[in-house]
Amino acid sequence: STHQVDLSALKVNLRRVWQWRSWPPKLSPVAEDPKDGAKSGRLKEIAETNRDHHAALRFSADENRARRWRETSWLGSVLDMAFSVCSDYGQNILRPLAALLIFTVVFTLLYKAMKTPVSADVGSMWEEALLLSVSNSVPFLPQSSILRTDAIDVLYCGTPSLAVYAIMIAQGVFSFIFLFLVGLGLRNRFRL
Repeated sequence: STHQVDLSALKVNLRRVWQWRSWPPKLSPVAEDPKDGAKSGRLKEIAETNRDHHAALRFSADENRARRWRETSWLGSVLDMAFSVCSDYGQNILRPLAALLIFTVVFTLLYKAMKTPVSADVGSMWEEALLLSVSNSVPFLPQSSILRTDAIDVLYCGTPSLAVYAIMIAQGVFSFIFLFLVGLGLRNRFRL
């Protein structure tokens, strides 16, 4: 098109169906029409040309959903599905933020359950486990390393087990992913 096209009110209903008897198994519905990915891609290009960033994000998400299981590998489709669930393709800030908070609570419980048996106040153990979890969730803050060291000294007498280190590494990976998704959502929300 040579003229400006307003796509803000255009709603696209991507029709998808379950394919139960396929190998490898599909974990979400598949687009009915194999050409839906290309159609959504063209709508995304028109929206980008007209500098309608929010419409371009919507059509890009539909393009990814349409290409999932058809043009993308199985592992790529699983990762695409996780990206969709966790942040709606970078269009949602609340989902990754809620996931980060939930993982912080879950890892607090894990740190508390794996503490070294010492005679200390139970309330302080919960506080230290929470501090350890929060310091691992936001490791870029200057106070995080001090809080982490102090919490490890109280909970594990300064020498945590290999399992605790593995849990800390897993929490660091999940926290990094969810913080990245929060940042992506903020960027997409306030992009001019």
